[in-house]
Amino acid sequence: MGNGMSPRERVLSAISMHETDRKPAAIFTQSATVSQMGRCGVYWPEANYDPSQMAVLASQARFLGFDSVRVPFCLTIEAERLGSTVDKGSGGSTPVVRGQRYLFAPGTDEAPDMDLMGPDEFISGGRPKTVIDAVALLSRDLGSEYPVIAGMTGPMTILAGLISAESLLIAIMMEEPAVEEYLKKITVISGEYVSALSDAGADVIQMSEGLASPDMLMPGEFDRFSGRFVRDIFLAGGPDTYTSLHICGDTTAVLRKMSSTGANCLSIEEKVDPFEARRLVGNNSALVGNVGAVFPLMSGTAAECSEAVKLSMDAGFDVIAPGCGLPAKTPDENLRAMSDTVRTYRSRSSR
Repeated sequence: MGNGMSPRERVLSAISMHETDRKPAAIFTQSATVSQMGRCGVYWPEANYDPSQMAVLASQARFLGFDSVRVPFCLTIEAERLGSTVDKGSGGSTPVVRGQRYLFAPGTDEAPDMDLMGPDEFISGGRPKTVIDAVALLSRDLGSEYPVIAGMTGPMTILAGLISAESLLIAIMMEEPAVEEYLKKITVISGEYVSALSDAGADVIQMSEGLASPDMLMPGEFDRFSGRFVRDIFLAGGPDTYTSLHICGDTTAVLRKMSSTGANCLSIEEKVDPFEARRLVGNNSALVGNVGAVFPLMSGTAAECSEAVKLSMDAGFDVIAPGCGLPAKTPDENLRAMSDTVRTYRSRSSR
C-alpha cells in the first residue's frame, strides 16, 4: 500500500488488522501533559470539567506526531457521577476518588442497596455529559482526519470507586451474589454511556479495567467478575464502533480472556513480553502498546524511548502506544522520539 493514509484511516485499519502504509503511533490512554497544557493555555483541573477545554487539550497530541485524539484524562468520571467524592486534582495531577458512595464491610454488614441513577440520567449531566460533548466537538473539528478515542472506566473499576477496592476484593470472596448484582447495574449504565459516546462521534471506545488485573483478581475469576460484563458493554456500542480493552500490570495470564470480550484491540503495558503477547493473542485482536509510560517515556532518554518503540514494532504490535496513561510530566522530546521512530523504523515484523 502506498503512502498517503490519513491518521484516521491508518489507526482504524491497524486495529482492524488490515494493511496500512505504516504503523500508527497513537495514545489510547491518558494523553495530556503539562507541556501540552502550556502550549494551548488549557489546564487541569478545569479541562476535566469543561467540554471545550477538554477537546482543545486532547487535540494537542497530534502536534507531537501522534495519529489520534483522545478524551478524557482520568478514571473517576463514572464514580463521581454515581455519588463518590472526588478530589479534582491540580495542573499536574488527575482527579482521585477520596470518599466512596457506599460503606460496605463484607462479612459484617448486609450488602448496601445500591440505588444507582438510571442510565438516561447518568448521561444527561455531570462529567459523562462533559465527555460526550467533548467527543462531539472533536468529531466535528478533527474527526475527518483523526480517529476520536473515547475513554471509559471498566465495571469492576467503577465498583471499586463506589465501595473501595479493598471492600470489592473481600466481597468477591464473601458476598459474590451482591457483587454480581452491582456489576449488572453498572453494566446497564455503562452500556448507555458507550452508546452515547458512539452517537457523539467516537470511533474507538477504550475501556480501562484496572481492577481486573492479575495483580488484583485471580485469572480464573476474570470472566465471572469482569469479562462477561465488559462484553455486554462493548456490544452496546453497535457494530460500527471499535473497542479497546486496557488492563494494567502483567496481563499475560488473561490476554486470551481479554480477547474473548470481543475487543478489537488490547492495550497492554511493558510488563508483558511483547513477543509472547503476539503469540498468545494471534490474530484474534490487534495489540496496542507497549512502550513504558513511566520508563522510558517519562523518566528515560529519547534514545531509550526509541529502543522501546522498536521492540514493540519488532514484536508485531499493530498500534505503537504508551503502555498506560501518560504521567503529566512526560517530556515532549521523548514523545517526539516515540512518534518519529514509528515513522522511520522498518520493523522486523514488516521485513
